[in-house]
Amino acid sequence: MTTLLDSAKSMLTDAVISKASSLIGLDSSSMGSAVGKFLPAIIGGLISKGNTESGAAGLLDIFKNKGLSDLGMDDLMDVMGNPNKSKSMLESGGDLLGSIFGNKQDSILEKLIGMTGIKKAGGSMLLKFLAPIVMRKLAGMVFKNGWGAKKLSSYLTDQKSSISGLIPGMSGLMGFADSAASKVGATASAARGAVTSGGNDDNGGGGWWKWLLPLLLIGAVLFGLSKAGIFGSKDKMADDAEDKTEMTGDATTTSGTTTTTTDMSTDGGSSTTTSGTTTTTISVPDGGYDLSKATLNANGDFVDADGNVILSGNNYALDADGNIIGENGSILVEASKVPSTLLDRIKAFLGKYSGTKLMLNDAGDLVDADGNIISKAGEFEVKNGFFYDKDGNKLGRAWAKFVNMLKGAAGAVTDAAGAAADAVGDAAMKTKEAMTGLFTGLITKKEGAATNYMLHDIEFNDEGTRITNFSKNEIEGLAEALKANPTGKVVVQAYTNDGGGDMKNKAISKTRAEIVHNMLVTLGVKDGQISFKGMGTGDNKIEIASK
Repeated sequence: MTTLLDSAKSMLTDAVISKASSLIGLDSSSMGSAVGKFLPAIIGGLISKGNTESGAAGLLDIFKNKGLSDLGMDDLMDVMGNPNKSKSMLESGGDLLGSIFGNKQDSILEKLIGMTGIKKAGGSMLLKFLAPIVMRKLAGMVFKNGWGAKKLSSYLTDQKSSISGLIPGMSGLMGFADSAASKVGATASAARGAVTSGGNDDNGGGGWWKWLLPLLLIGAVLFGLSKAGIFGSKDKMADDAEDKTEMTGDATTTSGTTTTTTDMSTDGGSSTTTSGTTTTTISVPDGGYDLSKATLNANGDFVDADGNVILSGNNYALDADGNIIGENGSILVEASKVPSTLLDRIKAFLGKYSGTKLMLNDAGDLVDADGNIISKAGEFEVKNGFFYDKDGNKLGRAWAKFVNMLKGAAGAVTDAAGAAADAVGDAAMKTKEAMTGLFTGLITKKEGAATNYMLHDIEFNDEGTRITNFSKNEIEGLAEALKANPTGKVVVQAYTNDGGGDMKNKAISKTRAEIVHNMLVTLGVKDGQISFKGMGTGDNKIEIASK
């Protein structure tokens, strides 16, 4: 399979470098040389972030939430030729770099400009230019192949060899060690250098160096094998232990006859170790997250000094007492252990009413924990797990468990499994549970249910190859309904008038339908349950039809 490095390099033709260099403020020669260090650094950051299933799942969320898709050469050249699109690309690159490197971004930039000799401003712009290219090429692989978190994590781990030695001295900063092979090679090279520079004996046969060389090579090999964990290296075991602490999902590791399964869910769980016929259960207590040295990134994730996610921004809220809590109200981190230096940032991330559980009353109004109305029904919306007012201000966390209180809202869902799309109120329509129920009725062809459904918030760029906006709850609701009904099938039907002609519209609409199909497969739906059709000319829309 093509390496991520090669895939990204294929986009950086001389023409692209020439156009981008003027945009970034570097001459073509300096930029072309710097790319050889900057690209591996970005890939190294992705490897570090995605080397566990939970980290890879975070990347999948970024791909879906930001609507990332594969990047073609025509797309890139179009961006290079449009000042507004170029500016937008660099802005998105800055956002993506925060997700990739976390609080290590400045340190990594300093290292890179030290290696390449370019100025800091140019280096920063180059990182912002390259990040979207790498991320979109990776997203393209994910959606094309239907990868889940496990496969993505495996693929990224395999990329270590492709960048080994390209960014010397930065592997530790990235969060992973250089490969044993590269260390053996480096040691052997040093040994050869010593022989070349050393004096010969009287017989011209290399003197005592010819006896030392094999010993040096053997030592290098043994050192490499030790670091690779063949001999149970302490460093390797420490790395393995660190990987396990980063996981937020269920992980299973098998070695010999011993199998360990750890539930690292946000609300606590248990770890079970089985060896032979002996089983031991170890509790994973609530409030077990140590945030004393953590920082908060742009996504609201708590990250450690290496940029590894300790607690995802999707999984917590604050209560009135200042405790960090999970969806079921359990305390993840006691108020006394919440870093006071981060409180303002936490509150800003969670929204205006960060210190209360926002809920919906029987009338569909948004209320605080005491029942006080914060926003009237119809004057707020739910997106990306948060309530927003009509002006787009974030109000607070919208846990999924609260959406069943939407029953009294305008256009309430009286029977979610069979309700047609028009019967779902504007706020309710954006909840995952309502969408799952609605699509269940469509898929099972329940009496009175709609036979097709138009995705309301999905939008594409004019070329039709990239999603610019979509409702996560609609897509996830459809995916959940299909997974719960494995014999059910749907057709994704796309229409468009963006092509300016029937043939072009047909091609664009087919591409859009396929992108939605790929998103659903990525979310775990069986490929055989979803077909797609480009319907050609018509109002821009995507329909889900029962089959």
